[in-house]
Order: sequence, then structure tokens, then C-alpha cells
Amino acid sequence: MSYEDINEFGRKLPEVLSKVGTASTRKAKPNKVRMCIRWRAARSELLGHNLFYDPAWDILLCLYASHLEGVETGLEELKQWIDVPATVLCRWLTVLEERRLISRNKSRSGADESISLTDTGLGGMHALYEVLTKEPLG
Repeated sequence: MSYEDINEFGRKLPEVLSKVGTASTRKAKPNKVRMCIRWRAARSELLGHNLFYDPAWDILLCLYASHLEGVETGLEELKQWIDVPATVLCRWLTVLEERRLISRNKSRSGADESISLTDTGLGGMHALYEVLTKEPLG
């Protein structure tokens, strides 16, 4: 996902949310989101890292799964789930924060920061989950 893709997603999100709604009619399942993350990792491992490079999407998936599980996510957890250099991860976190899809907050101890989806990011992920899990008509 390029910077242009993220910007386009941010521009289209209000329109998509107005059509789909911010509340998913189905309960999103964190295990399905985590399975998608594992599938993406396996895809890269089996078919080559250079073919599939989408850290922004991986970040959003991880934060969405963490939200559904009710757990806090820090930079260290994201590093474990997303196999990219720390500089790349931080650069994409900045882009997502600028697009107001995530928020970053220093922990009380100062050791790590808490990263979470904003209401806009969460609404977008709910909408995407709803679209991707709809049963085909017919």
C-alpha cells in the first residue's frame, strides 16, 4: 500500500462509512482477523517477501484484531506481528496517524507507546470487515 493508496483510502472513507454504517451488523471475530494476518505472513514466506509488501494494511489488521480482543497494542507487539524494519514500521505509523486512522500515546512508564485505531480507523475496519465477510448473493 503506497502513500497514495493511504491518502485515497482516507478521502473515500467518509463516503464508504455513510453507505455501510459504522456499526457492523455482524460481530467481527478477532480470530478471523488474526488468521488473515497469518495468511499474509505465510504468503510472503512461501512466495517471496519482495512480492508482497503492505505494512500499512498489516498495521491496521493488527490494531483491529487487538481492539476486538480488548487488548492494548504497543510498538513491540506490532514489531512481533509485522516483519518489517522498525524504521519502516514507524514511517507507516506516522502516515496512518496523519490520516487520523490511528492514535499513538506514550505509556505511563514511558517504556512503550500504546497504539490504537481512532474512531475513523475503527469505523473503516468495521466497514471493510462487513464488506469482506458478506455472503455472496444468489
